Amino acid sequence: MTLNRSNFFDWKQDGKIHVVTLRVEMLTDEENLEQFDQELASIVESAMPCHMVCDLSSVRYVSSSAIGKFISLHRKMMRTNGQLILCGLQSAVKDILATSHLLKYFHVTDDASQAIKKLK
Repeated sequence: MTLNRSNFFDWKQDGKIHVVTLRVEMLTDEENLEQFDQELASIVESAMPCHMVCDLSSVRYVSSSAIGKFISLHRKMMRTNGQLILCGLQSAVKDILATSHLLKYFHVTDDASQAIKKLK
């Protein structure tokens, strides 16, 4: 398995499952969220249907704009019979998603290994 790098994350592919590990602590409007979105979308488009695990264990905060990018990605993946699982949520990120009633919208696991098992 080859480890690939972007400005925001590392990712590797395990069959049709892409494991994306974010390297940033804050996903806010100060970051180039359009580039972040394009980099994730290019992974999805390269292997449809794509199943993706996003490991957010290094992320301490996400803005509403960043959450919007994850919602768009989730919708795109669902339309192509793919699936997105978020894992490793720190308490602040989990609280933001819970307040927004999105913990039930997204598939969420404690860690990447649980997410991979769920997808296989």
